[in-house]
Amino acid sequence: MPLTEIIKNEDSIIGIWFLNENSAMLQQMLNFYGFYKIPPHYTHQRRISEWYAVRLLLHEMLPEKRFEIRYDAYGKPFLAEPEGFVSISHSHGFVGVMYHKTNNCGFDMEMMDDRIEKISSKFLREDEVSFIGNDDHKVHQTFVVWSAKEVMYKIYGKKSLDFKANLRILPFNLQRQGCVQGQLMMENKTTEFEIFYNIAGNLLKANAIDK
Repeated sequence: MPLTEIIKNEDSIIGIWFLNENSAMLQQMLNFYGFYKIPPHYTHQRRISEWYAVRLLLHEMLPEKRFEIRYDAYGKPFLAEPEGFVSISHSHGFVGVMYHKTNNCGFDMEMMDDRIEKISSKFLREDEVSFIGNDDHKVHQTFVVWSAKEVMYKIYGKKSLDFKANLRILPFNLQRQGCVQGQLMMENKTTEFEIFYNIAGNLLKANAIDK
């Protein structure tokens, strides 16, 4: 499982692997760090491989620690041992994890292609459509909006968000690396987020920390 990237900031770490081993090999690799029992409801081989890969990646990000990842009532992951916040993403063989010691965080990865245009009406607001336009960067800019909303959705951590009614991305100029302003609007309250993104080839990565 080639380690693609580890990004360290003051209190957060993002790690990314490209997954090319089978689940049996990943299990053997993880056994080096101790015994981890995969939940019985994991039956699909890809899901099993991703489960092992996330824990292997955390060992690369935070050496010499044993991890206990738990899930709350909404399915949002968190670290019980050591304490902290994690956000997990998978896309086309890539496995990514973001860890923050003290703050809730959100991380998303997307392999960008034209498929986004088929579902864009489900998550783009009219004001977002107006600044995306129809130029050569439309697909990438649409993906940035989608990924940024995914990041806010993961930070919120509950299942009741509408991507058009409750999440908004303010106008931005597309770059290979940049920051967009996002708004989470729930119950007459608006929470502002700075969401950072990076485009390398066709792989988009986005993340934010709940301040």
